[in-house]
Amino acid sequence: MTKFRFKTGILTLLVLLSFNSCDDPIDTQALVFTEDVIFISGEIMRVTGRVVASGEISVSDHGFQIDVSESFSSPIIISLGERSIPGRFIGAYEDLSTGTDYFVRSYMVDNGETKVGETIQFTTLNSELSSFTPNIQRVGESITILGRSLTREARVLFGDVEAEILQFKFESVLRVRVPNPEPGKYVVDLKVISDGKTLTFPEPFEYVIGKWTNISGFPGPSGFSRNAFFSNGDKLYAGITAPEGTPDQIFWTYDISDQAWTQTNYSGTFVENPGLFNGGIVGGESSFFLAIVNGQTRGVYGLSRQFWQINGSNEFESLGNVPFELHRTVTMRDGDDLYVVGGWDWLGEFSPLVWRYNFTSAEWTQHDLAPSNFFSLLPHFQHNGLLYVFDPDGALFKYDPRLKSWEQVNQYPGDRVSLAMGVVLGDYAYVGLASQQRQLFEYDIVNNSWKEKTAITGVNSDIILGYYSVGDRIYVLRSQNLGNGSPALFEFDPFDL
Repeated sequence: MTKFRFKTGILTLLVLLSFNSCDDPIDTQALVFTEDVIFISGEIMRVTGRVVASGEISVSDHGFQIDVSESFSSPIIISLGERSIPGRFIGAYEDLSTGTDYFVRSYMVDNGETKVGETIQFTTLNSELSSFTPNIQRVGESITILGRSLTREARVLFGDVEAEILQFKFESVLRVRVPNPEPGKYVVDLKVISDGKTLTFPEPFEYVIGKWTNISGFPGPSGFSRNAFFSNGDKLYAGITAPEGTPDQIFWTYDISDQAWTQTNYSGTFVENPGLFNGGIVGGESSFFLAIVNGQTRGVYGLSRQFWQINGSNEFESLGNVPFELHRTVTMRDGDDLYVVGGWDWLGEFSPLVWRYNFTSAEWTQHDLAPSNFFSLLPHFQHNGLLYVFDPDGALFKYDPRLKSWEQVNQYPGDRVSLAMGVVLGDYAYVGLASQQRQLFEYDIVNNSWKEKTAITGVNSDIILGYYSVGDRIYVLRSQNLGNGSPALFEFDPFDL
């Protein structure tokens, strides 16, 4: 339908009026024109019209008619009421159907006679989806959906579960609360039903998942902290601590199969902050005292050269002394080789060295140099013979000890990296629970990407006493209230909720 140009009609009327003599009576009959559809969305339209007359008028009603049929057999009426002067008027309607052809025309009732203007055809817009953020979120939190021409009655589905709509504005923004998922369905289609039509985002929504279960208390002494820990098979070890300044030469051992704690005696020298690997410890602090160094009084560490591992009889055996004095080292066992990276020397300064020990030859060699300051209070983990370790600024480095190659590959996404754990299941590393934090993230080692996981229960002041990977579960020994409360052993399933 060609849109009527109302200005031509007005000009014609004015020309005709101008030919009348000033002394002749003027016909003040009014005319109504449909001007333009000035706004169209999915369910809203605004249209303008105009009443033209040479003087005052007495119109009992005026407005617009809208219909899907050009015959206007069952029109929607936008009534604007009485009118006494000519001029422009605007009407709006906000409950149309999306993607539909309509016809609109102006009307007025003049002296009981209904007059109509020219008909204009228009088409409402279809609802469309643009994006949603974030694409991974926790249950109960909100996400924001952006689109175009969304309707007020829109519904949002996470898979087949309907969400609560928290905010709808501008026909383009939906803020919704993430609902509880169906069991086992944690990556789902995100759908919006707008005006009865189902729209689906091409990319799925993903729930933040991970299930924490408190599986055991801890039988160790009160104030247990600053301990060593490692796993060996399905046994979890945590021990050699000094609660209230008294050294405890016991390793507490949790057997996952038996779900019970037992004691394992440790006959080595008491140390703190040794290097830790699956099945043993290396180096560590034997004491701390003040000494005069280069004419200045400063704290120094007494360091141990001992090297212990658990044997097949579940007993500690000494592997002799190491050729260095370091503590808080990063260690990785790969087959028959043990690599010891970084750490601190007796003055508490960083060591750039990488040492290698071969279990067959029982020989130590200086293997490489590290590109940054690495120590055991920062998260680290190993995967397929490669060591991954964070520096103090949260940069993640990958180290191939065979090629002696270092590469910075990513950055920690959390707030704080100090005292965080790093542990691997399959092709994923789980990093977090840093000092004063409950955050946990999953690092996809193959795709080099991060994903948030469910935070551990408790409060931020809880601290890690040990973390382990056994089978398809992660185990975390965590103490309450900065080590002053009772520790508990948690099991974490990264794939459940």
